[in-house]
Amino acid sequence: NPKPEIRNEDEGPTPKGRNDPRGPFRPFGFRAWSSFRISGFGFGAYPSFMDLDVALRRLAADPTARVDVAAVCLHLSADESPGLNVAAYRNTLAALADAVRPRIQAADTLPGKVAALATFLFAEQGFAGNADDYYDPRNSYLCDVLDRKLGLPITLSIVAAAVGTRAGLAVAGVGLPGHFVAKAAVGSQQVLF
Repeated sequence: NPKPEIRNEDEGPTPKGRNDPRGPFRPFGFRAWSSFRISGFGFGAYPSFMDLDVALRRLAADPTARVDVAAVCLHLSADESPGLNVAAYRNTLAALADAVRPRIQAADTLPGKVAALATFLFAEQGFAGNADDYYDPRNSYLCDVLDRKLGLPITLSIVAAAVGTRAGLAVAGVGLPGHFVAKAAVGSQQVLF
């Protein structure tokens, strides 16, 4: 099994390419996605129901507001695919979290916890960047990313944050110049992946 690459924050990211803010997340603007911080992202259990309009207003007023970003993405996907079963996809994220939780809890260090999450998602479950067709619109819709296990760095980071957070690990998306990655944090220690 290949080991995921764990990078310290000062080493910088390795993905190539750029994130195009003109995709389906346009209502938020790229700045909203890139400004989530560990302190404001909101970790732990998420409510089972979400009012999208309320969540969007909260994000418009405060880009660091505590919202379930994966649920927001799924509701936005439903705008493109009427009748989308958002609850089923949220259950998929919860099931992934339930499966990886014991591994995360068993790891003694933050790098070990991140390795457990990254190995589970990317090596075992097969989530990956769509290197063949980066601009395929399906890479931007979280429901399609969960179905196809292919996405953009930002949607894969959202999957990692949603699963990791639901499994008890503080994970958030981090916007960097030209890149988007995930960051796990425990206390003052942080690991980008």
